[in-house]
Amino acid sequence: MSRTIGRRLIPSPSMVVAFTALAVSIGGTSYAVVRLPAKSVGTVNLKSGAVGRANIKNNAVDGSKVQNHSLTSDDLDESALTDLKAAGVDKIFYKTGGTTLPPAAGIDSPSIGASSAVCDPGTKAMAGGARLDAPEQGELIASFPDAGGSVWTVYVANGDLASAHSFTVYAVCVPINSTG
Repeated sequence: MSRTIGRRLIPSPSMVVAFTALAVSIGGTSYAVVRLPAKSVGTVNLKSGAVGRANIKNNAVDGSKVQNHSLTSDDLDESALTDLKAAGVDKIFYKTGGTTLPPAAGIDSPSIGASSAVCDPGTKAMAGGARLDAPEQGELIASFPDAGGSVWTVYVANGDLASAHSFTVYAVCVPINSTG
């Protein structure tokens, strides 16, 4: 309730107390927001999705603040990685070898031969295989790393009674101390 003195309204004492309480509460909240101690708000205090890209300053998050193995290639802008080699692909070398097998001696006696692709010193054969020039006449019997992993060896059978056929061995070689 208010009284009038002349043309002025004078608020009642309860209205003065109410406005004072309102002003203090608004000011106190603003003070609390402005005066939060450093590192006082953590993950537990934030709702999911409350902090987004717009809330983070440029260069505020670096590699030391990202959990190991938490990012995938979808999270990265690959065009920004211009000075990095893509997953060590520049360290992979391909070696070949091969031979020609004579015609089979008989229908149950194919000619069998082996050949290898040898990696350079300091590299290891991580994968390999073979290509038969006449796959309808030949058969890959075995394909494996050999000689402590520095060679890829392949055994092939030629079942053609009339013709000799060749095959090529491939080895994928990487440096021994390569990681990644």
